[in-house]
Amino acid sequence: MIQFYFPKSVSPARLDKLLASGWFRDSTMLYRAKMIFIESDLFSIVNIRLKLAEHTFKKNHRKLLSKNAKRFRVEIGKLEWITAEKNKLYYEHKAKFKGFIHRNLQQYLMADSGINLFDTYEVCVYDQDRLVALSFFDFGKNSVASLLGLYSADYEQFSLGTYTMLLEIQFAIHSEKKYYYPGYVLDRASDFDYKLKLGDFYFYDWKRTWKKIKLFKAEEMLVFEYKECLKKITQLLDCKQIKYSQQTYTMFGSGYLTKKPPLLKGVVHLLLFDISDEETYFFVLEYFDESKEYVLALATLHSKYESFLSMEISSEYLEEEEPNTVFDLWRYKKIILSSESVAEMVEKITEIHEYLSKNGYKKTVTKSF
Repeated sequence: MIQFYFPKSVSPARLDKLLASGWFRDSTMLYRAKMIFIESDLFSIVNIRLKLAEHTFKKNHRKLLSKNAKRFRVEIGKLEWITAEKNKLYYEHKAKFKGFIHRNLQQYLMADSGINLFDTYEVCVYDQDRLVALSFFDFGKNSVASLLGLYSADYEQFSLGTYTMLLEIQFAIHSEKKYYYPGYVLDRASDFDYKLKLGDFYFYDWKRTWKKIKLFKAEEMLVFEYKECLKKITQLLDCKQIKYSQQTYTMFGSGYLTKKPPLLKGVVHLLLFDISDEETYFFVLEYFDESKEYVLALATLHSKYESFLSMEISSEYLEEEEPNTVFDLWRYKKIILSSESVAEMVEKITEIHEYLSKNGYKKTVTKSF
């Protein structure tokens, strides 16, 4: 589902290999994930890249580069330090970010260590002496990875977000790099699609192959399979008249970061039976693509919301009324059954349901943890 890598150092050649295998960087770590929960739904992550030897700037992009070159002063070079002026742009932009957010640029690029492990460059766009746009990108041996673009809302009409990415591509070509990685898009239309307008992209198919974006098929991505597997078992539970509540567990990444205590790892789970007394306990059912199996477990609260990376939650999450979205950390108390068989899993759930009913456990599961 998700992998994390915390390197002590990253050579340019090593960065090339990681980027080509679907990894991207977040602060001082790298990670790769096949799914993301955003805007109250699950999406497949689609890593994309430009092959720079094939790239030609579109007519409207050439016009934008020419027009803004006359209007603004641009400086491109290695990142030396984070200034208050740069952080000010970041703070202005934070409201647009979704999910878990770094507190400031220092944390975004260097975590709390203050040490940048990567060969990071920056694009600074000035209106006279005022910094109005800023972007960061990492250099590999043969690749460039775009990290973050910021711009002042006062200059929105100049398309500065697109402009800085075009400057990154231009700089990568002049530096004789082979690939430009702008992160990812999603398997359905989304706010990330502006990236696709930059050129003719390739996407990573998770089989170690990059294919032209025109060959992309959403039904071949993980979310399609994941939802189908959940659908199979919920249909059987409905037939058995076993109540459940489907929940999104936003802290699932913590389960892949820590071994003790064993924290829940499923991005979506079915909340089945509440057997709480003095301490809260629930039976939960998860599906894992890595092992192609369902896991039935007894789970309990580990701690109230606690970001494992000391990050903030975007206001859209906190302000939304999402009764079936969980932000606290939950841990496994006991694994009851792991199985690839839907029938075997439903049989076990039915057995537990009958046992609990006979012994007076009649609490509903129509609410969140």
